[in-house]
Amino acid sequence: MKQFKSLLLLFLLFTVLSANLTFPKLTGRVVDNAGILSLKTKEQLTKILKNFENKTTDQVVVVTLKSLQGTSISDFGYQLGRYWGIGQKNKNNGVLLIIAPNEKKVRIEVGYGLEGTLTDAISSVIIHQKIIPYFKKDDFDKGVMEGTKAILSSLKSEDTPSHKNIKKSKNLNQFHPLIFFAFIFIIAILQTLFSKKNKTIFAKIIPSSFLAFFGYIFSGAIIIGIIVFIFAFIFFLFSNTFGSNIGNGWSNNGDDFFDNGSSGFGGFDDFSGGGGSFGGGGADGGW
Repeated sequence: MKQFKSLLLLFLLFTVLSANLTFPKLTGRVVDNAGILSLKTKEQLTKILKNFENKTTDQVVVVTLKSLQGTSISDFGYQLGRYWGIGQKNKNNGVLLIIAPNEKKVRIEVGYGLEGTLTDAISSVIIHQKIIPYFKKDDFDKGVMEGTKAILSSLKSEDTPSHKNIKKSKNLNQFHPLIFFAFIFIIAILQTLFSKKNKTIFAKIIPSSFLAFFGYIFSGAIIIGIIVFIFAFIFFLFSNTFGSNIGNGWSNNGDDFFDNGSSGFGGFDDFSGGGGSFGGGGADGGW
């Protein structure tokens, strides 16, 4: 009962704190509330993100904040994403690149529908390899541009080297327990077929010493196999570790969305979220 009251108190406290947050107005695909980006960068990003959404329906928004208002960037991020409704309602395909320069924090917030593509691991690599090195030099324009480019490249195709490695590793991780279970199941069947009591053609062909060996080693194997399979399947199903080579596939990907010219840009266009939702997927870092 005491634990329940404690959890209820924490929930109410979190609700109160969330209610006190003030979110900036969604004025476009680039909301530079902290005033750290040049006009040229904002114009280029707006054109790029609009072009990307037209081709993929994924909504990506870059936002800089004056303050996190005493909360963590991860809590602020997913609440901001829900408040704005970034992404399509039926797809939840929104992404926020959030920069809080005063707290020196940056986060990639990923909508439900894109968490399997722009994973936590990929988001972390983008932040630490493509964004933070420029932020440490106070080059926010370059850091935001490179980070956005890497995000769009990861979203637009699963054929990049990083996604190939991740997909391959993920498939192997989830397939290994199935192979093990199948092996144990086959052995159990063979044990039955080769049993001395089962006078089949297999039992007459296979030497008795061989049968005795399998009968001794794999006695009860089917039960052990089921137990191991269940635990292995649960472990690999929720594992997000896919290897250390996931940050090498963005060098020249996504350039078709990046037009460095400013032609065709006439200011911030009408833009609003499509009703997408967020659940805390993504990654953050500091400099």
